[in-house]
Amino acid sequence: MTLGIAADAGIAAAQGRHGDRAKTPVPTMSAAVSQEAHAHGSAGLLVALEGEQLEIELLSPAVNLLGFEGAASSPEQQSAILNARDKLQDTKKLFQTGAAQCRLKGHHVDFGESITGSEVDRGNRAAEENGGKHHDQHHQARPHSDIRASYRYRCERPQELDSMWIQLQGRFPGIQSLQVQWIVNGRQGMATLDDARTHLVFK
Repeated sequence: MTLGIAADAGIAAAQGRHGDRAKTPVPTMSAAVSQEAHAHGSAGLLVALEGEQLEIELLSPAVNLLGFEGAASSPEQQSAILNARDKLQDTKKLFQTGAAQCRLKGHHVDFGESITGSEVDRGNRAAEENGGKHHDQHHQARPHSDIRASYRYRCERPQELDSMWIQLQGRFPGIQSLQVQWIVNGRQGMATLDDARTHLVFK
């Protein structure tokens, strides 16, 4: 199942109230990533459950996670990339699914042009290949410096996935607003999470 995020400025406007069920259809799995989703301080998240498989995809401007945009040009910036990669791979500190008992099966982090051609990039790709992690088949250069992270879980009790704790803002203070779209157990909706709200309820 290939995820796509439509995390543009219209998400917040269309939502109106935090946690309201969407009045327009949530993008399908094959929806393309919006090239307009590049507002500093804001990031987009798609959460989708199909059967026992839960997929989560994050799209954020690089500056939210790294503190800079464009290719890393200093040891400090390369260190920031490694630090961000470690945080994005530490999934137990990012997402909690409670009684649904969802187990991580694979993930992939794409830093785009922030590390293209660098030693950090080569090390990242080698780690993914050796670890057999999920690779985004739609990887391509993007005009903005964006970071995409995708996660695949298998849930033992998918029917009990009625909420999630999402700690992205705590790990990345540069994300001030997280625009979430979700499709879970036949329901769909939108919500905006921030420092004061990290609990996503699927209703």
